[in-house]
Amino acid sequence: MGGIEKEVKGTAKEAMGKTREEVGKAAGRPGLEARGKAEKEAGKAVKEMGKVEEKVKRELK
Repeated sequence: MGGIEKEVKGTAKEAMGKTREEVGKAAGRPGLEARGKAEKEAGKAVKEMGKVEEKVKRELK
């Protein structure tokens, strides 16, 4: 999986995590909210890894 694909997957995971977090807040379910926060942060990390990979790829050309 290349950098751009990681950016897209990370963005999707981040969005799903945010949605899950908000649903957990609204429903009063702290476990769901926490899981959403964790998923959101994991998505951010994957997205950043993709950005770094793309930058490295451009620098090596």
